[in-house]
Amino acid sequence: MEWPYLTLDIAENATDEQVRQAYVQKVQQYPPEKNGKRFSAIQQAYSLVNSKETRSALKLFGLPNGDENSIADLFPEPDEEMVIIPMCIWLKELK
Repeated sequence: MEWPYLTLDIAENATDEQVRQAYVQKVQQYPPEKNGKRFSAIQQAYSLVNSKETRSALKLFGLPNGDENSIADLFPEPDEEMVIIPMCIWLKELK
C-alpha cells in the first residue's frame, strides 16, 4: 500500500475540505469502470485520511499491520519469557 497522502496528491496537513476535493478529483480521474485497481487504492487511501481521528492515528502508528510501511513492523513481537516491569519500580531501581 502506498502512503495515502501520495495516492491522493495532498499534503499531510491538508484540511478536511482539501482531502474531500482531492478524493473527488481522483475518483473522476480514475473511475472504477476504467481502472478498478487504482480506484480501490484511492478508496482505501481516503478511508485512512477522511477524518481528523484517522489521520492522527495514521501519523502515530503508520499504516495498518501487514503493509511494508507499517511502524508496527519495526518492533519485534515480545518473547513469552520477557518480564514487563512497571516504570515506577524501574525508576526506583535506578536510584
